[in-house]
Amino acid sequence: MPSAKQTGCARPARGTSMPLVNGSHAPVRLFCLAVLAVVVEVWSLGERTAGSEIVGKTWPTPSDFDLRKRDFLGAAQRFAAQNARPERKGPGSEAKRSVSGGRQARQNPYPDRQVVFCSMSGVAAPAQAGGSVESDDTAARDLQQRLMASGHERPEGDRCPICFDLIELPMAKHSKTNACCLKKVCNGCIMAARRRGMNDRCPFCRTPIPEDDAPMLAMIRKRVDKGDAEAITLLGEHYYYGDLGLTKDVPRAIELWTEAAELGSIYAHYHLGHMYCTGNGVEEDKPRGIHHWQQAAIKGDVESRHNLGLAEYENGNYGHAVQHWMISAKMGYEQSLNNIKVMFKEGQATKAIYAGALLGYRDAVEEMKSPQREDAKRLGV
Repeated sequence: MPSAKQTGCARPARGTSMPLVNGSHAPVRLFCLAVLAVVVEVWSLGERTAGSEIVGKTWPTPSDFDLRKRDFLGAAQRFAAQNARPERKGPGSEAKRSVSGGRQARQNPYPDRQVVFCSMSGVAAPAQAGGSVESDDTAARDLQQRLMASGHERPEGDRCPICFDLIELPMAKHSKTNACCLKKVCNGCIMAARRRGMNDRCPFCRTPIPEDDAPMLAMIRKRVDKGDAEAITLLGEHYYYGDLGLTKDVPRAIELWTEAAELGSIYAHYHLGHMYCTGNGVEEDKPRGIHHWQQAAIKGDVESRHNLGLAEYENGNYGHAVQHWMISAKMGYEQSLNNIKVMFKEGQATKAIYAGALLGYRDAVEEMKSPQREDAKRLGV
């Protein structure tokens, strides 16, 4: 028989005995493993906030720590099964199956009725009798995938044509549009132009800025006659508010916005979505209004994207709502970030989603800053 020195094994100290696997020490080992498993379970509670942005509700996904813990628990269970005494097995003695890190099955939040996502409106609605549910579901999925895959970047019209930086939101507060060229110039470039003595000229095209409403309206109408979609949208805004000497005429504004939307104006789609969803000056038609917001959101309009999130939230589609707001928050829209924060506090969004929205919003805001714009804010330009 080989000696301990030859095998490399140390002898036990005098007065002690070798540990028993199936002897009296096995229950102690099992008890220690059970206690250690409980400690690991409590320690890992903070790791379960990671989640995935999935369509519908957000469910927890396994983190690396959860996977290591699952492997440990599995080893403990195998050890317990190998060392369990058959004569001591009784009711409830089998090890419970571990579900840590597994995905729960998604459930219908409306169990009393079938819900489909309308392909035109984007609003959840009961399936119509006699209709093809499968075709509706397919169209809904295609539309949702298109919405979520497109419009993650703001359109070129949101950039200042002088510094080429995206204009801060809301753009009406941080920029000005002149009737001569209809370019949105940020306040920073306007202040820089004034410092160079261009107080009465457009900072972009150098056209003298008219002092009265009549010549300004004539500039806009001249571009409207040439089929300029943005000029048509702007003329509709003036009819809606009744400025530049025009009488307020909401039906005329809707007519102009409809024409501009057909020509591809993002902002016309946004205005039409607001009008039809609120019923302001026109018969309320939410599916039609949502359709216009969808067309604008696909092209990168931030406020239309935010409003789609509101519509989804009101219909109980919290997963879709947080996805829309995540996109608009990462483009620098503060209201979307605040809504995700509320959903996180109410347990409708994970910590990882809120953290991602916060970081994306911060990066977007930093990219829109410049020394000239900060000076303009300080001086009230």
